[in-house]
Amino acid sequence: MFSPLQWLTPAEGLKLHCQGDIYLVPPQFLECSRFLDFPKMTDVQSYAAKIMDEGKVISLPVGFYLKDCLLHTLPGDDCYPKNVSFASISEIPKLDETEEENLRRVKALHRITFFPDGSFTFRCNITLPHGEHPPRDIDSKEWLQDPNL
Repeated sequence: MFSPLQWLTPAEGLKLHCQGDIYLVPPQFLECSRFLDFPKMTDVQSYAAKIMDEGKVISLPVGFYLKDCLLHTLPGDDCYPKNVSFASISEIPKLDETEEENLRRVKALHRITFFPDGSFTFRCNITLPHGEHPPRDIDSKEWLQDPNL
């Protein structure tokens, strides 16, 4: 059975995802978080044109199991491997630390963290290459409490 199609703003889509009402895969909710900073469609179009001119880099998330979560790192994160290819990823490695311990150890963050209760966080504190706009930092639990959404 098909679900009805519905046009949503990035904020609406993320909120429904955080509530468990719809499911967005990581590329979708990552892009939704990025587009939160573009209030008008013309802003999105300008950004898209800029990225087309400068070149969009396709990045492969690299996952790690921490003691209390699943961490997906992206290029620029201190935990992201130096050399990555699809062929080199056979299983997700385990790091012997919690998310809190990991965050104390690393400085450059570009990541999505998934927790067993279904919540997640985005964190990006680096300048992305090629003029790419960073995703907004989001904690899905706090997101649901934000009255402005």
